[in-house]
Amino acid sequence: MRWVASAVSLLARVATAQPIANLMLDAQELAGSVTYDLISYAPTDCVLQPADRCVDTPGARKLLRFSVFAINNGMDDVFLGPPDGARFVYSACHMHYHFETFGRYELRVRGGTTPVREGQKRSFCVEDTRPAPGATARTCTTDDDCAGRGQCNQQQIPHVCRYGCNYQGIQVGWGDLYPSTLDCQWIDVSDVAPGDYDVCVFLNTARLIPESNYDDDSGCAPVTIEGPSTAHPAPTVKVRAPRRKTKARVGHPLTIAWQKHIRGGGKHIKVQEVWFSPDGGTSYQFIAGALAPGRRSYRWAVPSGSATDAAMIRVIVWSTDLQRGIGLSMPFRIAP
Repeated sequence: MRWVASAVSLLARVATAQPIANLMLDAQELAGSVTYDLISYAPTDCVLQPADRCVDTPGARKLLRFSVFAINNGMDDVFLGPPDGARFVYSACHMHYHFETFGRYELRVRGGTTPVREGQKRSFCVEDTRPAPGATARTCTTDDDCAGRGQCNQQQIPHVCRYGCNYQGIQVGWGDLYPSTLDCQWIDVSDVAPGDYDVCVFLNTARLIPESNYDDDSGCAPVTIEGPSTAHPAPTVKVRAPRRKTKARVGHPLTIAWQKHIRGGGKHIKVQEVWFSPDGGTSYQFIAGALAPGRRSYRWAVPSGSATDAAMIRVIVWSTDLQRGIGLSMPFRIAP
Protein backbone atom coordinates (compact mmCIF):
# COMPACT_ATOMS: atom_id res chain seq x y z
CA MET A 1 0.00 0.00 0.00
CA ARG A 2 1.18 3.51 -0.86
CA TRP A 3 0.85 4.91 2.68
CA VAL A 4 2.78 1.96 4.15
CA ALA A 5 5.62 2.57 1.71
CA SER A 6 5.61 6.27 2.60
CA ALA A 7 5.74 5.49 6.33
CA VAL A 8 8.58 3.00 5.85
CA SER A 9 10.49 5.57 3.80
CA LEU A 10 10.02 8.25 6.48
CA LEU A 11 11.14 5.91 9.27
CA ALA A 12 14.18 4.90 7.27
CA ARG A 13 15.15 8.54 6.90
CA VAL A 14 14.82 9.05 10.65
CA ALA A 15 17.10 6.06 11.27
CA THR A 16 19.74 7.38 8.87
CA ALA A 17 19.52 10.95 10.23
CA GLN A 18 18.25 12.33 6.90
CA PRO A 19 16.31 15.63 6.98
CA ILE A 20 12.74 15.22 8.22
CA ALA A 21 9.82 17.47 9.04
CA ASN A 22 9.10 19.17 12.33
CA LEU A 23 5.70 20.45 13.41
CA MET A 24 5.48 23.43 15.75
CA LEU A 25 2.34 24.83 17.34
CA ASP A 26 2.07 28.61 16.99
CA ALA A 27 1.26 29.50 20.61
CA GLN A 28 0.73 33.19 19.80
CA GLU A 29 -1.95 32.33 17.23
CA LEU A 30 -3.69 30.17 19.84
CA ALA A 31 -3.61 32.80 22.60
CA GLY A 32 -4.69 35.65 20.33
CA SER A 33 -7.67 33.88 18.79
CA VAL A 34 -9.77 32.87 21.83
CA THR A 35 -13.43 33.90 21.61
CA TYR A 36 -16.78 32.64 22.95
CA ASP A 37 -19.86 31.77 20.95
CA LEU A 38 -23.37 30.34 21.36
CA ILE A 39 -24.80 28.21 18.55
CA SER A 40 -27.93 26.03 18.42
CA TYR A 41 -27.66 22.58 16.82
CA ALA A 42 -30.33 20.17 15.66
CA PRO A 43 -29.90 16.48 16.59
CA THR A 44 -29.01 15.72 12.96
CA ASP A 45 -26.28 18.37 12.67
CA CYS A 46 -22.87 17.18 11.49
CA VAL A 47 -21.19 18.31 14.71
CA LEU A 48 -23.08 15.54 16.53
CA GLN A 49 -22.13 12.79 14.08
CA PRO A 50 -19.45 10.22 15.05
CA ALA A 51 -16.73 11.46 12.67
CA ASP A 52 -16.77 14.96 14.17
CA ARG A 53 -18.69 14.81 17.48
CA CYS A 54 -17.58 18.18 18.78
CA VAL A 55 -20.57 19.14 20.96
CA ASP A 56 -22.09 17.08 23.75
CA THR A 57 -25.80 17.41 22.97
CA PRO A 58 -28.16 19.18 20.57
CA GLY A 59 -29.55 22.58 21.43
CA ALA A 60 -27.67 25.77 22.28
CA ARG A 61 -24.02 25.17 23.17
CA LYS A 62 -21.55 27.63 24.68
CA LEU A 63 -18.31 27.26 22.72
CA LEU A 64 -14.76 28.28 23.51
CA ARG A 65 -13.35 28.98 20.04
CA PHE A 66 -9.67 29.22 19.09
CA SER A 67 -7.39 28.91 16.07
CA VAL A 68 -4.66 26.31 15.58
CA PHE A 69 -1.66 27.02 13.33
CA ALA A 70 0.69 24.05 12.83
CA ILE A 71 3.95 25.15 11.18
CA ASN A 72 6.47 22.85 9.54
CA ASN A 73 9.80 24.38 10.53
CA GLY A 74 11.76 21.20 9.81
CA MET A 75 14.11 20.29 7.00
CA ASP A 76 11.66 18.32 4.86
CA ASP A 77 7.95 18.22 4.01
CA VAL A 78 5.26 16.63 6.10
CA PHE A 79 4.00 14.15 3.50
CA LEU A 80 0.74 12.22 3.75
CA GLY A 81 -0.41 12.06 0.11
CA PRO A 82 -3.88 11.12 -1.11
CA PRO A 83 -6.41 10.24 1.63
CA ASP A 84 -6.82 6.52 2.24
CA GLY A 85 -9.15 4.54 4.47
CA ALA A 86 -6.45 3.48 6.91
CA ARG A 87 -5.42 6.89 8.24
CA PHE A 88 -8.23 9.23 7.22
CA VAL A 89 -11.88 9.78 8.16
CA TYR A 90 -14.48 11.74 6.21
CA SER A 91 -15.65 14.91 7.96
CA ALA A 92 -19.29 15.69 7.18
CA CYS A 93 -18.83 19.18 8.65
CA HIS A 94 -15.85 20.12 6.49
CA MET A 95 -16.85 17.90 3.51
CA HIS A 96 -13.42 16.38 2.95
CA TYR A 97 -11.13 13.74 4.41
CA HIS A 98 -9.20 14.40 7.62
CA PHE A 99 -6.02 12.80 8.88
CA GLU A 100 -6.80 11.01 12.15
CA THR A 101 -5.23 11.99 15.50
CA PHE A 102 -3.56 15.11 14.10
CA GLY A 103 -4.54 17.10 17.18
CA ARG A 104 -6.14 16.97 20.61
CA TYR A 105 -7.76 19.81 22.54
CA GLU A 106 -8.09 19.99 26.31
CA LEU A 107 -9.44 22.41 28.90
CA ARG A 108 -7.52 22.34 32.18
CA VAL A 109 -7.76 24.21 35.45
CA ARG A 110 -5.25 27.07 35.28
CA GLY A 111 -1.77 25.62 35.80
CA GLY A 112 -3.04 22.04 36.11
CA THR A 113 -2.43 18.94 34.02
CA THR A 114 -5.73 17.06 34.33
CA PRO A 115 -8.38 17.82 31.69
CA VAL A 116 -11.63 19.31 32.95
CA ARG A 117 -13.03 18.54 29.55
CA GLU A 118 -11.79 15.18 28.31
CA GLY A 119 -9.30 15.44 25.48
CA GLN A 120 -11.09 15.87 22.17
CA LYS A 121 -9.24 14.17 19.31
CA ARG A 122 -9.41 16.32 16.23
CA SER A 123 -8.76 15.19 12.69
CA PHE A 124 -7.43 17.68 10.15
CA CYS A 125 -7.16 18.10 6.43
CA VAL A 126 -3.38 18.62 6.53
CA GLU A 127 -2.50 21.24 3.91
CA ASP A 128 -0.47 24.32 3.04
CA THR A 129 -2.72 27.10 4.29
CA ARG A 130 -0.37 29.94 5.09
CA PRO A 131 3.40 30.48 4.81
CA ALA A 132 5.41 31.25 7.91
CA PRO A 133 7.13 34.67 7.79
CA GLY A 134 9.83 34.72 5.09
CA ALA A 135 8.82 31.42 3.48
CA THR A 136 8.12 30.99 -0.23
CA ALA A 137 6.48 28.12 -2.11
CA ARG A 138 8.10 26.18 -4.96
CA THR A 139 7.07 27.53 -8.38
CA CYS A 140 5.70 25.15 -11.01
CA THR A 141 4.02 24.79 -14.38
CA THR A 142 2.52 21.31 -13.92
CA ASP A 143 2.21 18.73 -11.13
CA ASP A 144 5.34 17.03 -12.48
CA ASP A 145 7.39 20.07 -11.43
CA CYS A 146 6.37 19.40 -7.81
CA ALA A 147 7.98 15.93 -7.95
CA GLY A 148 5.34 14.45 -5.65
CA ARG A 149 5.69 17.23 -3.08
CA GLY A 150 2.32 18.87 -3.40
CA GLN A 151 0.39 19.70 -6.54
CA CYS A 152 0.72 22.66 -8.88
CA ASN A 153 -1.79 25.30 -7.83
CA GLN A 154 -2.91 26.89 -11.09
CA GLN A 155 -5.03 29.49 -9.29
CA GLN A 156 -2.00 31.38 -7.97
CA ILE A 157 0.23 33.64 -10.05
CA PRO A 158 2.97 32.55 -10.30
CA HIS A 159 1.86 28.90 -10.04
CA VAL A 160 3.22 27.25 -6.89
CA CYS A 161 3.36 23.76 -5.44
CA ARG A 162 0.83 23.35 -2.63
CA TYR A 163 -0.50 20.50 -0.54
CA GLY A 164 -4.30 20.36 -0.23
CA CYS A 165 -7.12 18.15 1.00
CA ASN A 166 -6.83 15.79 -1.99
CA TYR A 167 -3.04 15.43 -1.61
CA GLN A 168 -2.14 16.18 1.97
CA GLY A 169 1.02 17.48 3.61
CA ILE A 170 2.81 20.67 4.70
CA GLN A 171 5.92 21.92 2.90
CA VAL A 172 8.87 23.40 4.73
CA GLY A 173 8.19 26.91 5.97
CA TRP A 174 4.44 26.63 5.60
CA GLY A 175 1.70 25.85 8.08
CA ASP A 176 -1.82 24.48 8.32
CA LEU A 177 -4.17 27.07 9.83
CA TYR A 178 -7.49 25.96 11.28
CA PRO A 179 -9.20 29.29 12.12
CA SER A 180 -11.57 29.64 15.05
CA THR A 181 -14.48 30.28 12.67
CA LEU A 182 -14.52 26.66 11.42
CA ASP A 183 -16.88 23.99 12.74
CA CYS A 184 -15.33 22.02 15.60
CA GLN A 185 -12.57 24.59 16.26
CA TRP A 186 -13.74 24.79 19.83
CA ILE A 187 -14.29 23.10 23.15
CA ASP A 188 -17.88 22.81 24.35
CA VAL A 189 -17.90 24.61 27.73
CA SER A 190 -21.69 24.76 28.22
CA ASP A 191 -21.52 22.76 31.43
CA VAL A 192 -18.12 23.91 32.72
CA ALA A 193 -18.11 25.84 36.00
CA PRO A 194 -16.97 29.49 35.90
CA GLY A 195 -13.30 29.97 36.64
CA ASP A 196 -9.76 30.32 35.28
CA TYR A 197 -8.58 27.63 32.87
CA ASP A 198 -5.98 26.81 30.21
CA VAL A 199 -6.96 25.74 26.72
CA CYS A 200 -4.29 23.31 25.52
CA VAL A 201 -3.55 21.97 22.03
CA PHE A 202 -1.43 18.91 21.22
CA LEU A 203 -0.33 18.08 17.66
CA ASN A 204 0.59 14.72 16.14
CA THR A 205 -0.68 12.96 19.24
CA ALA A 206 -0.10 9.41 17.98
CA ARG A 207 3.26 10.41 16.44
CA LEU A 208 2.25 8.97 13.11
CA ILE A 209 4.22 11.80 11.49
CA PRO A 210 7.98 11.43 12.17
CA GLU A 211 9.52 14.68 13.46
CA SER A 212 12.94 15.89 14.48
CA ASN A 213 11.53 17.35 17.71
CA TYR A 214 8.24 16.52 19.41
CA ASP A 215 8.73 19.01 22.26
CA ASP A 216 7.22 21.97 20.38
CA ASP A 217 4.03 20.18 19.33
CA SER A 218 1.91 21.54 22.17
CA GLY A 219 0.97 24.72 23.94
CA CYS A 220 -1.60 26.30 26.27
CA ALA A 221 -3.28 29.68 26.59
CA PRO A 222 -5.07 31.10 29.66
CA VAL A 223 -8.85 31.57 29.41
CA THR A 224 -11.56 32.61 31.85
CA ILE A 225 -15.13 31.32 31.79
CA GLU A 226 -17.35 33.98 33.28
CA GLY A 227 -20.34 33.14 35.46
CA PRO A 228 -23.44 35.23 36.17
CA SER A 229 -22.80 38.57 37.84
CA THR A 230 -24.64 41.76 38.69
CA ALA A 231 -23.58 43.21 35.36
CA HIS A 232 -24.26 40.00 33.44
CA PRO A 233 -27.06 38.11 35.19
CA ALA A 234 -28.56 34.82 34.10
CA PRO A 235 -32.24 34.82 33.08
CA THR A 236 -34.79 33.53 35.59
CA VAL A 237 -37.27 31.03 34.15
CA LYS A 238 -40.54 29.62 35.52
CA VAL A 239 -42.46 26.87 33.73
CA ARG A 240 -46.21 27.61 34.01
CA ALA A 241 -47.51 24.60 32.07
CA PRO A 242 -47.75 21.67 32.23
CA ARG A 243 -48.65 21.43 35.91
CA ARG A 244 -48.77 18.47 38.25
CA LYS A 245 -52.42 17.75 37.46
CA THR A 246 -52.02 18.19 33.69
CA LYS A 247 -53.62 15.35 31.74
CA ALA A 248 -51.30 14.68 28.83
CA ARG A 249 -51.67 11.82 26.35
CA VAL A 250 -49.48 10.26 23.69
CA GLY A 251 -50.48 11.46 20.22
CA HIS A 252 -52.13 14.63 21.51
CA PRO A 253 -50.69 18.17 21.60
CA LEU A 254 -49.36 19.49 24.90
CA THR A 255 -48.98 23.20 25.57
CA ILE A 256 -45.71 24.14 27.25
CA ALA A 257 -45.66 27.69 28.65
CA TRP A 258 -43.12 29.65 30.65
CA GLN A 259 -42.18 33.06 32.00
CA LYS A 260 -38.68 34.49 31.88
CA HIS A 261 -37.07 37.63 33.20
CA ILE A 262 -33.69 39.25 32.77
CA ARG A 263 -32.35 42.60 33.84
CA GLY A 264 -32.64 45.02 30.93
CA GLY A 265 -35.54 43.25 29.27
CA GLY A 266 -36.10 40.83 26.42
CA LYS A 267 -33.46 42.41 24.17
CA HIS A 268 -30.91 40.58 26.32
CA ILE A 269 -32.40 37.15 25.54
CA LYS A 270 -30.53 35.30 22.79
CA VAL A 271 -32.22 31.91 22.37
CA GLN A 272 -34.61 29.47 24.11
CA GLU A 273 -35.12 25.71 24.01
CA VAL A 274 -37.40 23.00 25.46
CA TRP A 275 -36.52 19.51 26.76
CA PHE A 276 -38.55 16.52 27.99
CA SER A 277 -37.67 14.08 30.77
CA PRO A 278 -39.44 10.71 31.01
CA ASP A 279 -37.86 9.85 34.37
CA GLY A 280 -38.39 12.74 36.75
CA GLY A 281 -35.38 14.77 35.59
CA THR A 282 -32.71 12.06 35.53
CA SER A 283 -32.34 12.38 31.74
CA TYR A 284 -33.69 14.74 29.12
CA GLN A 285 -34.62 14.54 25.45
CA PHE A 286 -34.43 17.51 23.09
CA ILE A 287 -37.83 18.80 21.92
CA ALA A 288 -37.24 22.20 20.29
CA GLY A 289 -34.43 24.71 20.03
CA ALA A 290 -33.48 28.05 18.49
CA LEU A 291 -36.79 29.50 19.70
CA ALA A 292 -37.05 33.25 19.22
CA PRO A 293 -36.45 35.48 22.29
CA GLY A 294 -40.10 36.58 22.39
CA ARG A 295 -41.59 33.07 22.59
CA ARG A 296 -43.42 32.13 25.78
CA SER A 297 -44.99 28.84 24.75
CA TYR A 298 -44.53 25.80 22.55
CA ARG A 299 -47.07 23.29 21.27
CA TRP A 300 -45.62 19.78 21.47
CA ALA A 301 -47.14 16.78 19.72
CA VAL A 302 -46.41 14.07 22.30
CA PRO A 303 -44.76 11.20 20.38
CA SER A 304 -45.33 7.49 20.81
CA GLY A 305 -43.21 5.88 23.49
CA SER A 306 -43.48 8.91 25.80
CA ALA A 307 -45.99 7.48 28.28
CA THR A 308 -44.70 7.88 31.84
CA ASP A 309 -45.80 8.73 35.37
CA ALA A 310 -42.72 10.92 35.92
CA ALA A 311 -42.69 13.38 33.02
CA MET A 312 -40.99 16.76 33.40
CA ILE A 313 -40.33 19.71 31.11
CA ARG A 314 -37.18 21.81 31.18
CA VAL A 315 -36.99 25.24 29.53
CA ILE A 316 -33.54 26.79 28.98
CA VAL A 317 -33.09 30.47 28.22
CA TRP A 318 -29.70 31.90 27.18
CA SER A 319 -28.81 35.58 27.48
CA THR A 320 -26.78 37.61 25.00
CA ASP A 321 -23.99 37.52 27.61
CA LEU A 322 -23.97 33.70 27.29
CA GLN A 323 -25.49 33.09 30.72
CA ARG A 324 -28.07 30.34 31.10
CA GLY A 325 -31.34 30.22 33.05
CA ILE A 326 -33.25 26.97 33.59
CA GLY A 327 -36.88 26.41 34.55
CA LEU A 328 -38.40 23.03 35.49
CA SER A 329 -42.01 21.90 35.51
CA MET A 330 -43.54 19.82 38.28
CA PRO A 331 -43.70 16.08 37.49
CA PHE A 332 -46.83 15.07 35.59
CA ARG A 333 -48.30 12.02 33.89
CA ILE A 334 -48.43 11.21 30.18
CA ALA A 335 -51.00 8.50 29.47
CA PRO A 336 -50.59 6.00 26.60
